[in-house]
Amino acid sequence: MAATCRIPEVSPRCSGSLARVGQTEHLAVVRRLLVHPEEMVRVSAFQALAALAGDDDLLLLRSGMADPSVWVAEHAARGLAAGPGRGLLAAIADTHAPRSRLAREVLIEGAA
Repeated sequence: MAATCRIPEVSPRCSGSLARVGQTEHLAVVRRLLVHPEEMVRVSAFQALAALAGDDDLLLLRSGMADPSVWVAEHAARGLAAGPGRGLLAAIADTHAPRSRLAREVLIEGAA
């Protein structure tokens, strides 16, 4: 699968598919795409990571909140909110960190 995910237009589709039907064995591919130069590839990779991640990947989701792209950061925050990372997201929301407002908004949306 990694060989077919080299073209920027195809990579979001690949990682989007991984988010829907992937398994933990695909996490290595997803993790490599988290630092891809194309924004949409990173967005899709964080969506996939959120769907496949275990507790060991919470810090990777947290690191996505520092991405220069607000879209990437939002998907990373949503990934934290959707699972066991909710407490970590709440801790970020209670700070004055650059993405604390985003963390609060995602938590509010999840509670609604």
